[in-house]
Amino acid sequence: MQSTSWYRVLAVAAGLAVALPCAPALAQAPRPGAALLPAASSVKTAAAAASLLRAFYLKSDENDGAILGAALARRFPRDTRVRTWYVANLIGAGLSFRADSITAHSDTLSRDPWALAARSLARLHALPSANSNFAEARRLAARARALAPRDSDLAWVGAYTMFGTPGFPMRRLDEEIAYIDSIAPAVGNPA
Repeated sequence: MQSTSWYRVLAVAAGLAVALPCAPALAQAPRPGAALLPAASSVKTAAAAASLLRAFYLKSDENDGAILGAALARRFPRDTRVRTWYVANLIGAGLSFRADSITAHSDTLSRDPWALAARSLARLHALPSANSNFAEARRLAARARALAPRDSDLAWVGAYTMFGTPGFPMRRLDEEIAYIDSIAPAVGNPA
């Protein structure tokens, strides 16, 4: 009886010894149909980094955006546009707690519209959900929009905070329509 269990232990150990060297190769294998992420070192400017993270977010590829965004945010630590799109990708990937912690020390009286936009997105998805978080998110998005009235991405953040607030679209449809009507002439159609 003891020899049988000893042989099982050896068989399991031998199976692990064969399987473990293959594990790193399996972990690095790309998923079918997915492109490999570009290296963070291949992105030369902060504007290119922000554009790349924005594209990941808008293509609903937030997981890859969050992975690459971590490296790009370290590479361009002072660029708030990169940080904002990194935060958006974190939220889309289900990491709203991380997004909130990244923006927790942001100056909400800042004159940088992108710092306000990042904090607005993080507060909209902060846990636990509370009306005060939603109100702060809308206030920060409106301030960011006022600081850069012709920026279509900041106009999108403003609309997103309205539509992302639970119950807001149903109760204040007239306010949303007025917001969209007010930004359309300044922003136009960015598509």
